[in-house]
Amino acid sequence: MQKAEKVLVIKRDLIFKRGFWEGIQKENLGYYLNLIKNHSQFKPREKVENDFSFKQIVPYIIFSFQDKYFIFQHLKGATEQRLKGDWLLGVSGHINPIDIKSNQNILEIAAQREWDEEIKYKGKIKDLAKFVKNTGGYAPIVYRDYIKKLKKL
Repeated sequence: MQKAEKVLVIKRDLIFKRGFWEGIQKENLGYYLNLIKNHSQFKPREKVENDFSFKQIVPYIIFSFQDKYFIFQHLKGATEQRLKGDWLLGVSGHINPIDIKSNQNILEIAAQREWDEEIKYKGKIKDLAKFVKNTGGYAPIVYRDYIKKLKKL
């Protein structure tokens, strides 16, 4: 029997104490990273998928160069059933206990692990905060702009 996956979560009322937001958070990043560092916990994924008193922490990577964005399609053999065949703008995934490394940023470790699992790329993600700022913020806005550019071709 396979062991239940545990994911990093934080109480919803705590992460949204200063107001609700969606997507990639890049404002007051230090404040939110501190909340995650000091108040997050691992819970079984199946228990928090539909428990809206918790927010799952999921790093999201958007890979771009100049005006081009990397998109990819989940293969039919993907383990995440709901994503099979979907085209995605970014690489993301849950943070698991395996991502805990002494004196290292758990968000960067988890983001790198997900990237390595999904993509064959020789580089490394060095500075998550800088990387998030370079994405332009909220993923659907970036995706909308990308689709507009595609339609002009």
